[in-house]
Amino acid sequence: MSESDRIYSRSADVVFRKILDEHILVPVRGQLADMQRVFALNPVAVCLWEALDQPRPLAALVARVVQTFAVDEPTAKADVERFIGELQQAGLVVDSPPARKG
Repeated sequence: MSESDRIYSRSADVVFRKILDEHILVPVRGQLADMQRVFALNPVAVCLWEALDQPRPLAALVARVVQTFAVDEPTAKADVERFIGELQQAGLVVDSPPARKG
């Protein structure tokens, strides 16, 4: 199975907030916010985070960026893969294999 087949979704251990013109992600560990690791999001990252309101494959995330920001697919794919990788390392996004058919 390739990476593009994996399904990505938000971790339950993160809070997303808009404060004035800033969009931020705050990891939560136990009952406490990890204020040492607050993530400020740019417009593309906000678009991706909002798309992850439901589990989605990488291809759907790339398509959303291409459509929303009028960028070519190879550039969008590289950016989405990098962003998802950063979120995974921070524990803010989880992935799973797609459901088997049949």
